[in-house]
Formats: sequence, C-alpha cells, structure tokens
Amino acid sequence: MNIYQRNLKKISYIVLLLISLLTVMAACDNKPDVVGKWEIIDKLHTGPFSQTIEFLKDGTYVLADSSSGKYSFLDENKKLQFNFGGVSAVCDFKLENGQMILTASRTTAKFNKVK
Repeated sequence: MNIYQRNLKKISYIVLLLISLLTVMAACDNKPDVVGKWEIIDKLHTGPFSQTIEFLKDGTYVLADSSSGKYSFLDENKKLQFNFGGVSAVCDFKLENGQMILTASRTTAKFNKVK
C-alpha cells in the first residue's frame, strides 16, 4: 500500500468518525418543538391544566393567569417538567397529529397550537 492509499484510508476513517459524531449530537438535542402558544381543546375530568400555555425559546413558559416558570423535557422527551417557585410538576407528554397531549394525576388535556 502506497502513501496515497494510506492517507486516503485515514481520511475516510476521520470522515466516518465525524459523521457518526454529528449524528449522535443531533439525536441528543432532538427536543420536541413546543415553542409557541397552545390552547386547551379537550380536558377529561377536572384537573390542574391552564386554558393556555405559552412556551418560549429560553425554556420558560407563561400560563393564562400570567404565572410563569421554567420547563424541561425528561425521560427521552416522554415527560414535561414545569418548575415554578421552587416547586415542580411532571406530566406525561406527547405530540400527536399536531396536538400536544399532557396527562397528570389521571387528567388528560389536549392542546392545539395557536401561534
């Protein structure tokens, strides 16, 4: 094997490694796109959900009553955690057919994105 073939082989390995690394990095930051304002459309039972939730790019949220806090995703994006004033609440989370579905304390609420 000549020098050209060895260098080509090294470059091929480096390119493959970079592609693999970029793929893993992209998968790690694969958070659902919830940024925007969501309005409740269906709530089963009585429960803790606000009529509207607005998620901001900076990781904060604002509820219909103007209360706010931080949000984050847990458990491979299957749960949504709301933090407010040192208290946190965790809901089951999923995006399905353009709707956001939150479930907490045996209450399920569906939201449509309005902006």
